[in-house]
Amino acid sequence: EHDIKCNNSSIQSSEMAQQAPPLFNMEGFTGLATNPTITSLVECSELYAFFRRLFRTESVTTFDYKWIRAVGKHQYTGVHCDSVYMGRGTVDDLYTVWIPLGDVAVEEGTLAICRGSNILPGYGRVRETYGRLDVDRDKTEGWLSEDPLEVSARYGGQWMTSDFEAGDVLIFGMHTLHASTTNLTQQYRLSCDVRFQPSDGAIDERWVLDNACSIEAEDVRGSNS
Repeated sequence: EHDIKCNNSSIQSSEMAQQAPPLFNMEGFTGLATNPTITSLVECSELYAFFRRLFRTESVTTFDYKWIRAVGKHQYTGVHCDSVYMGRGTVDDLYTVWIPLGDVAVEEGTLAICRGSNILPGYGRVRETYGRLDVDRDKTEGWLSEDPLEVSARYGGQWMTSDFEAGDVLIFGMHTLHASTTNLTQQYRLSCDVRFQPSDGAIDERWVLDNACSIEAEDVRGSNS
């Protein structure tokens, strides 16, 4: 585990990010999202077993839509919570699983969470305002800030991240603020986000195959992990 300090070179300015190559999104319902190698990893039996125990039910489901990312040099993800992207179904029983595709060191752009941001009183106003946005309904950007340290200095909490090894995952709820460190290397950081919830809960229909056409029409923007 690493605290993100003010002098951590992985926290970079937006000016540097503007010089970066494009961030490649390979997300969707088709292509790599349905590749058997990918699905066997991101929908593995271990994840289903974990969420059956967490939700105390034998029936859990995952979104058909998969968020597969390749993050290049000087790229990063700003501070956000996932409820603003997928809050039209159950929220309290919906969890993100961030899966690095291989070993990922902090300097390659690991995901970081703000510990306590989902429950600390200092974030109450954030949850009641920003946290209730819907990026498509409200036609707004999903990031709360480009500066993680400014957010924690203002509202509290502590930014935490780590080097990740193949097989590691990071699991968190819809109200947890998260971001990424900046990729300072020449390598692309490869990762995939998936979501799990109880099968009997209301589901955000933008992210299931029966509603794929409506997603394209609405120009939905996915979570930027």
